[in-house]
Amino acid sequence: MRQEEDERHARPDEGLNHVLGQVAAQLVRRYLEGLPEQVGALPLQISGLEEILQAEIPVTLPGGDTLQLRLYGIADRLDELPDGRLRVVDYKTGLVHAHELRLQKRGEDATAATQRLLTDATPSADKVRQLWLYRFMLERSGRPAADAAIISLRNLSAGPMTADMGFLTEDGTSFLDKGQELLTNFVHRILDPAEPIRKTDDLLRCQYCPYKGICAR
Repeated sequence: MRQEEDERHARPDEGLNHVLGQVAAQLVRRYLEGLPEQVGALPLQISGLEEILQAEIPVTLPGGDTLQLRLYGIADRLDELPDGRLRVVDYKTGLVHAHELRLQKRGEDATAATQRLLTDATPSADKVRQLWLYRFMLERSGRPAADAAIISLRNLSAGPMTADMGFLTEDGTSFLDKGQELLTNFVHRILDPAEPIRKTDDLLRCQYCPYKGICAR
C-alpha cells in the first residue's frame, strides 16, 4: 500500500518537476552571477528569508470603540544595508519594470499618489501596496526599514527595483504615522454602511475568493 501511495505522488526528479527545478536553478545562477555588475549590490548581507511579518493596529471607530486591525505577510527576503537598516525584497516570477513601481506621476501631488495607493486595482498599485505594508509591518516591529523593492526573475539585470514611497511623507509626517492614518481611514471606509459593496472588475481576484460562489461571479 505504501509503495502504491508513493507512486501516485510526483517525484521532484521526474517529469515537469524536474524541468521546473532546472529552470529555478538556472535563474538563481543568473542572479548570483549578475550581482557584481549591479552598482551597490555587493556586499550583500541577507538578514532573513521567508520571514513572517505581522502587526496589530488599534483603530478608533466613529462610535468610540477600538478595533484591532491585524496585518500579516511573509517577506521573501530581508537585506541588511551598510547603514544597518533593512530592505524588504519580494520576488516576482513575472516581468516587472521599474516604472511600474512609481505611483506618483510627473507633476502630480502627493494626495493623488496616495489615493492611487489605497484604491487602484491595477497590478502596479497592487505591487506597491504589498511593499508598503511589508515595510510598515517591519518598522512597526521596531526594525528600521530603509527600502522596499522587487526582484523580477524575468528582469534580473535590473536588480532590486525600489518602490518610491516618498509621497507618503512629503507633508513631514513619519512613515509609521502616515501608515496608521491611511489604515485607519481604510477601515472606516470598509465599515461605512453608506459605502456600496461592488464586485471587482479584475476577475483574476475571484479565483482565490472564498465568497465567489455567493456572488456567482
